[in-house]
Amino acid sequence: GSLSEDDEEDNDFYDKQFQSTGDIQVHIQQQHKHNWASNLAWRYTLHTLQSLGPTFVKLGQWAATRRDLFPVHLCNRLAELHDMARTHDAQHTTEALAEAFGEDYESRGLRIMNDSILGSGSAAQVHKGMLAIGNGTERVVAIKVLHPHTRFLVERDLAGGC
Repeated sequence: GSLSEDDEEDNDFYDKQFQSTGDIQVHIQQQHKHNWASNLAWRYTLHTLQSLGPTFVKLGQWAATRRDLFPVHLCNRLAELHDMARTHDAQHTTEALAEAFGEDYESRGLRIMNDSILGSGSAAQVHKGMLAIGNGTERVVAIKVLHPHTRFLVERDLAGGC
């Protein structure tokens, strides 16, 4: 499918003007701030995709990158799924680390920094942490923790009722 002239102009505009999806989101918010009905519908759409689970979020993220297949305005709105995913609570992170590394993971040299969420995606979130590497020194590390029930949700979505 070829792009319409308007979509090609939009693509050129976005390619030249914005360095990140964050820049695009600021532009979208400014462009659409007076269109409350459209914003409400998109918030509902994005909320619904996130509620359906990681498989649907991932499909939305994929669609956001396919300006050759979908209208630019759709891709721009779906791009919010790249870095505006829901986060899970600290208790889940603590439980997941204890399950993976043992209850004593902190005394063994792995700790999560306070307010350490670096990002959250469709299936997991990443925390800033510290890892003891010997001689009293520590190294900054990224710790990726799956969201609750991710494996079950993906398997359910991909089973297709067979």
